[in-house]
Amino acid sequence: MAKIAMHGQGSMKETTSWFIEEMLDTGASVELLESSERTLGGVSFAVLVFEKYFMRASNRASLTVLFTSNGEDLFVDIIGAGGGQGVFFKLSWGSEEDFVYSARKVLEKRDFRELA
Repeated sequence: MAKIAMHGQGSMKETTSWFIEEMLDTGASVELLESSERTLGGVSFAVLVFEKYFMRASNRASLTVLFTSNGEDLFVDIIGAGGGQGVFFKLSWGSEEDFVYSARKVLEKRDFRELA
């Protein structure tokens, strides 16, 4: 599993729409499987779940992205998982890390920065 957290500025609706399009452009096998949005007490949330097939490892990895906003501040939690092969082996050949890295590079285009 791989995980990072990032922070940036912008409109939740516009940024998540842009992010989806950019992620789909990162590879032919990238798919948006599902998404959900909620607003509770002035805080907005969007969850996006992507999947990508990695030919080098003959596996699929998932990417779960949580956007949280309380106005113009956007916090993004990115988790890559599921890249292991077989029942007993969890060797992913770096699939999850690569998928998370792709999301990070997309967000950096809009000046999002990784949180410590």
